[in-house]
Amino acid sequence: MAGAVGPARSQRLTPAPGAATRLHPEQGGGEWHSAAEDTAHGQPMTDKTLINGAANRDSLGPDAMRWTPEPEQPAVSVTDLFGEAIHAYSRASALADGVLVAVGDDIAREAGFTVPVALTAAAWADCVAWTEEDNRQTYQDESGRLWDVLRMTHYAISRSSDGSSSTVEVYRVPRDGESHESEQARLLVTCGPGDEMEPVLTISLPGED
Repeated sequence: MAGAVGPARSQRLTPAPGAATRLHPEQGGGEWHSAAEDTAHGQPMTDKTLINGAANRDSLGPDAMRWTPEPEQPAVSVTDLFGEAIHAYSRASALADGVLVAVGDDIAREAGFTVPVALTAAAWADCVAWTEEDNRQTYQDESGRLWDVLRMTHYAISRSSDGSSSTVEVYRVPRDGESHESEQARLLVTCGPGDEMEPVLTISLPGED
């Protein structure tokens, strides 16, 4: 009959005044259960589950509340989502194949770097490479051109607010067989993990993969 039904027992989020509680509902997913309900389901409350209530379970009223947490969900890995990698091209392989050109540790350290530095083959060919034959244009050498790239890269990083990449502006004589004056070139320096997840720097031309 209407009006003859008492308060619904499904409203479990507010313990009765003075009732013993185990956890607060904001601490995670799950639901509140009364001690009477737990006992009815064959799961009596023990003294170890009490926090602020009586030390004796026999003194608990039927509205004493107990917390049942949701089961923990298993962690999901990238492999679980996308499957095994078909092929991974390591930095060591790129260096061995000539796709990347490593900068010597000494000159990198002198330029202010404390992590390994490498240029892509395209960036090296555009801004660093220089041969005796190229001296017919104007006299330069690779070590000097590399130094210019490293110093301007270090300068760009020091002024950048982006922690992963920076645009580098450098002036170099184009290796075209006829130029004598320096022209501006833009490079991109990117910080990323190496093969052992160590920080490494890669200097490339804009737009390179």
